[in-house]
Amino acid sequence: MEPEERDPIENSNARNDDVESDTLSEPISATLLRDLKKIWSKLSFVIVPRKQEKRQLQNWDLWGPLLFCLLLAVILSSAAGTADSTGKDQSALVFASVFVIVWAGAGVVALNTKLLGGHVSFFQCVCVLGYCLFPQLLASLIILILSLFLQSGGAALIVTKSMLVCASMAWSISATLGFLSEAVDRNRRTLAVYPVLLFYIVLGWNVWIM
Repeated sequence: MEPEERDPIENSNARNDDVESDTLSEPISATLLRDLKKIWSKLSFVIVPRKQEKRQLQNWDLWGPLLFCLLLAVILSSAAGTADSTGKDQSALVFASVFVIVWAGAGVVALNTKLLGGHVSFFQCVCVLGYCLFPQLLASLIILILSLFLQSGGAALIVTKSMLVCASMAWSISATLGFLSEAVDRNRRTLAVYPVLLFYIVLGWNVWIM
């Protein structure tokens, strides 16, 4: 007597139920560790772009982009302090501005990519843009540390900031286009690239004036 064949959809649903039950019963530390490993696996593509690993970014998540956005906003807001002439604390305003620029800008770029017929989902595009914030996050952290040792407004700090910001923008743009260039048809690629350039240039300018 031949064994009864099960529907592949039922098998898939059964596996998903098993994974969900395992996730719900595991300790919080195990869940955090698993999420951090996923973030690192996607971040590794941004640090060292590898063509064969681009599919990892197709399994989108927003934990990494949210983490990098919050860290960037915290760094820039902490550097703002009382920078204006009235002596008012600008940190809250800078934090909110960076947060809005990141998520609104990422949403506009993702929507533009979809309208151009991109072979990528909206949240996949937002995920890529969020992970590619890492170079600018790294540049802002280095600038913040250097500002503690170099004279504010001095030539050395200005030149160093300019070099770091330009390098971080080039790094972020290169990593983003490495993924999105294959998601948009060749004849529409220029229209998809322009918002990406504008997005990282605006963020780079915010890092430079910190």
